[in-house]
Amino acid sequence: MNALEINGIDVKMSPLSVGIAEVVLDKLSARAVIGADGKANVAELMVEQPAPASAPAPASSSAQTSSPTPASAAATAPPPVRVGKIIFRDCDFGFLDRSLKPSYSITIGSVSGLISGFALDGSQTGTVDIKARLTTARPSSSRVRSSRSRMTSW
Repeated sequence: MNALEINGIDVKMSPLSVGIAEVVLDKLSARAVIGADGKANVAELMVEQPAPASAPAPASSSAQTSSPTPASAAATAPPPVRVGKIIFRDCDFGFLDRSLKPSYSITIGSVSGLISGFALDGSQTGTVDIKARLTTARPSSSRVRSSRSRMTSW
């Protein structure tokens, strides 16, 4: 990656919310791989969060089932995140799926454009204006037939 810029960060603490005016990705190169076991390499980036500690049961003798209060439900929901725009400049993205036989790969290059006005919680839909070039799309393994005079692949 040549450059990553994040401009106009606005974090509010009560209630918690995050706003980002602009993210610029300049010459980003990213690859996603699904292994033969079906697990994605990007899943390894996620950190498993511990389960919240449960509150002790009330001391009353009758068993009561309580539903979460709106305040406790809001405390566990992720904060709203809004992004003004993400700008791509000459980026390329690759994908390889090794769980398929034969495995499959695709590369998209020269990605330029922008995604604007969206929220990660789905409350705001965005606009996508991207130009790209499909550079490869094929099975990533090949068969080779040999003969005494030459080798050909199909």
